[in-house]
Amino acid sequence: MKETVVKMEHITKKYKENVVLDDVSLHIVRGEIYGLVGNNGAGKTTLMRLIAGHSFAEKGTIRLFDSSDNKNLNEYRRRTGALIEEPAFLLNMTAEQNLEYFRIQYGIPEKKRIHEVLSMVGLSDTGKKKVQQFSLGMKQRLGIALCMMHSPELLILDEPINGLDPAGILELRQMLLKLNQKYNTTILISSHILAELENIVTCYGFLSRGKMLEEITSQALAQKCASFLNIAVDQPEKLCRLLERELGYYNFKVYPDRCIHLYEGIEEGNRICELAIKENISLHGLEKRRMSLENYYMKLVEEC
Repeated sequence: MKETVVKMEHITKKYKENVVLDDVSLHIVRGEIYGLVGNNGAGKTTLMRLIAGHSFAEKGTIRLFDSSDNKNLNEYRRRTGALIEEPAFLLNMTAEQNLEYFRIQYGIPEKKRIHEVLSMVGLSDTGKKKVQQFSLGMKQRLGIALCMMHSPELLILDEPINGLDPAGILELRQMLLKLNQKYNTTILISSHILAELENIVTCYGFLSRGKMLEEITSQALAQKCASFLNIAVDQPEKLCRLLERELGYYNFKVYPDRCIHLYEGIEEGNRICELAIKENISLHGLEKRRMSLENYYMKLVEEC
């Protein structure tokens, strides 16, 4: 069994009378890239701040690295790195000079670590270029380099893709996969660009209005988001009865817009068309679709 890196149980967090996290539990194991999904105000940043020790909960427990209690969390947090707010870099200095400054501040003994982390994040060739001349993507990578200076086992990243152009997103994706696969760094990441999370995440946590709706692996999610036939008709109930009686299909769902999502027999569109015409059912549309991560999240929110 893999080591548990983060375990949150029944966490409640308030700001004055506003409940930001309501009885939230979360479980991350070593080697995962855990994607935290939620709208603005869902509680993603607050949850990350609690794990990193930037804030504290009113109720519940947080355990790190299979610890038996949460009394010595600050010691365990030394094994984590967090990029939740943009670091205050010295803009008139180079990447290497900035990391040297922080290395001394944090008491990291080996100066060669600077060159190691710059290589990890693809900034080893920036030379004398000042940080004020860096692109947003380069600044994000430098922020991650700073987080990696003490060789953390857990990396916490809040919206690292925000504001990046497609090239910057691709660079960041490749870098995170490298950190995870080559250095076995466990990563907790949130992003508004849900389609991008699908490229790297191995497990998801879906938050809405301070509640954890679901935790699910990427493999299980892929099965739930499998292809389906979207059938738009004027008499969905009648067609559903025919699907069961004539074709033996039972795995479907009817939506208020009179669309049927059929999750079996998706290659049998012609037979379904013929059946609808024969029974005088007006067919307005029939196409193969796959549920996106965004749609899956919205479906969860509607059902909860």
